[in-house]
Amino acid sequence: MKPAFARQNAWLLGLCQFCYMAATATGISFSGLVGARLAPWSSLATLPYLLITLSTALATLVVPRLLARPGPVHALFAAAPGRKKVRHKACDAGNNRLFPRSTTQWMTFFRPGPQGSGHYRRATALHAAHGIHTAARPAPCRTPALPRTLPRKEREQAPSYRRVFALGAVLGMAGGLVCVTALYLQSFALFCLAAPFQGFYQATALYYRYAAAEGAPDAHKGSAMAWVLSGGILAAFAGPLLGGYAVDRVPHVLYAGSFLGMASMALLALLPLALARLPAPPPLVAPAERTPWREVLATPRALGGMLGCAGGYGLMMFMMVASPLAIAGCGFTPLHAASVIQWHMLGMFAPSLVTGRLIARFGAGRVAWAGGVLNLAACALALGGLTLNHFHASLLLVGLGWNLMYMGGSTLIAQSPPAARARLQSANELLTFSVVAAAAGLAGWVYQALGWYAVAGIALGLTLALGAAAALLVRRPRLAAA
Repeated sequence: MKPAFARQNAWLLGLCQFCYMAATATGISFSGLVGARLAPWSSLATLPYLLITLSTALATLVVPRLLARPGPVHALFAAAPGRKKVRHKACDAGNNRLFPRSTTQWMTFFRPGPQGSGHYRRATALHAAHGIHTAARPAPCRTPALPRTLPRKEREQAPSYRRVFALGAVLGMAGGLVCVTALYLQSFALFCLAAPFQGFYQATALYYRYAAAEGAPDAHKGSAMAWVLSGGILAAFAGPLLGGYAVDRVPHVLYAGSFLGMASMALLALLPLALARLPAPPPLVAPAERTPWREVLATPRALGGMLGCAGGYGLMMFMMVASPLAIAGCGFTPLHAASVIQWHMLGMFAPSLVTGRLIARFGAGRVAWAGGVLNLAACALALGGLTLNHFHASLLLVGLGWNLMYMGGSTLIAQSPPAARARLQSANELLTFSVVAAAAGLAGWVYQALGWYAVAGIALGLTLALGAAAALLVRRPRLAAA
């Protein structure tokens, strides 16, 4: 793919990422609060978000197969170049039967008008002066119009990122509308039923960064993914503001306006998807030709990438899901919770402007290590107090640590051998959101049972365990070489 197209794809997919994260910010900020209002028991407050993450984990098993499945390409896109070539060849063949090509081109400026007009007489006289007889001219070239939709056998069959991404956006919009209906009916079960729609949307959006990296050279894959994730910078401001502003805009139904905004942002993602020139996804290898999992996971690059993605995402989710409940428990308002999530999302995506350059200079592994250090600092701040400033600072650092760990791990996965890349991407997303589902489910229970300090303490211990596991992965090749 041309570098200009690769940059264009990164920008457009960044806009898709903005729409996705703006929609997701509403779920992060308000799903726990809505769950607490609708659930029969307070311990089920985070169940809706837990179901979203579980649905995402299950959808990561389906999305790679949908990406590799051939689908029809509409004739307006597939046959347009062929239609032009057919018409031009037919016109050239018809006109050059009697006249050379240069004469045919020259005659287009002096075509006779309606018989009897002054233009007709002048053009006829000019043709006669040059020995050209108007009556001998061939009939205008006309080629049969191609149908707007070609027969099924003649349609091009090709795997497509666009088709799967568009399906995810439509289901994300449907999930937001189901949430609005649940709020009208005050039904906790219906609110949970929206989780599969939002989970599938989230699973497809995970592949935005891989689609951008697929068309970029190996040296620029990290930068391409960073540009995609940078779409979350604007979402960090727009998402919580949109959700917080629309909380009470629908009369008598609190939070319905916020979820209507979520549905609108998911629908808006279809526009940049229609403009992007996305490459074909990596094909799934036949079962007989697949690299064994033992060989795929044998390199520290693969395991390190999965550890960075799953560990960073799990730690971030564990802290983030419990934070709105802790903020509300300390007497702050929903707008304060939205403000904390806003700064948290800013920390998640603002570093994307420079993360790609940091990876290119220092390497993906070292950048992921720096993210782990920032997570340690975030846990220490969370243990320092229960003021609004403590919540802002700790969640901001959690977002920064997530960005470095997630980007470092994703780059390691994207740089894996092409034969194993599709399987590794699928396994990475499944592991990541299985960990995220467990973290989202445990966060609400730990907070309700033990409080915010227990959440921060457990996150601190998990960060230290991740650091020890990463140190073993770094040391293993050295021991093998010795």
